[in-house]
Amino acid sequence: MSSQGTVVELVDTPDLKSVERMLVRVQVPLVLLAHNVPIILQDPNNIMRNFNINSTAISDLSVDGDQVNIQFTSSDKQYTFRAADPSGFVASLEQVIADPEGSVGSYIHRARKSEALVEV
Repeated sequence: MSSQGTVVELVDTPDLKSVERMLVRVQVPLVLLAHNVPIILQDPNNIMRNFNINSTAISDLSVDGDQVNIQFTSSDKQYTFRAADPSGFVASLEQVIADPEGSVGSYIHRARKSEALVEV
């Protein structure tokens, strides 16, 4: 390696972390290896997910950061909400989806009523 160093630049995205060592700076995803299986650590507030749900009230539901996009079965319009606690909202939603007796429509109704979801 030259004493002047080498600089490598990759596209900077929110899930990349800067690493500087020995005059070499690169942008790399934050990855851990556990038993030779890569695990990519993500910011819990930077959630991006589409949910496959079986609901009579909701036809489509996705989360992007703190934005929750919902299309109800009664309309073609998509509504956008802000989640006060995105990771908590997603964790609770996953529990409702996994519960055979759970109702995604009721969960969304309760979240809106408690202002855990606020329409934007």
